[in-house]
Amino acid sequence: RNAGQIPMPVSGQLDLAAAMATAGGLAETADASNIQLVRAKGATFTYSMSSIVNGPNGRIKLEAGDRIIVNQSAFVGKTVTILGQVGRQGPIGFPVNGQLDLVSAIAFAGGLTDLANPKKITINRKGNVITLDYREISQRGDKRFMLQPDDIVNVPERLF
Repeated sequence: RNAGQIPMPVSGQLDLAAAMATAGGLAETADASNIQLVRAKGATFTYSMSSIVNGPNGRIKLEAGDRIIVNQSAFVGKTVTILGQVGRQGPIGFPVNGQLDLVSAIAFAGGLTDLANPKKITINRKGNVITLDYREISQRGDKRFMLQPDDIVNVPERLF
């Protein structure tokens, strides 16, 4: 959240978790799975925020001249487009963690309308069309269908 230099405490003791907290944590658009610690001596190590907060990596001692680099998520600005028989057609922003499944995307689009045909939902992924049974996927729950940026989801109207 607050990029810049962090002064080393008088004690000379600063660990990775304390440095991250001093900087205000991660910005909303940060890639929490790719936090780099570049040592002043040249070595580079990569950590996830969860391993820093919940694991031993947070206790790694920093030295003067070390740098922590947190890049923006590659999913910032990416979308999935939902068309057809949903509450709100159009683009859905992709989560910065890169995890978006079909059921969640349709929920973000306001759900299926009464005219939707849930058995023949199509996903256009760079020209490759995949047909899915939404009811089976949503009821099963054990195996989610993960979407990718730029997918186009089409929910057709059922025929009476």
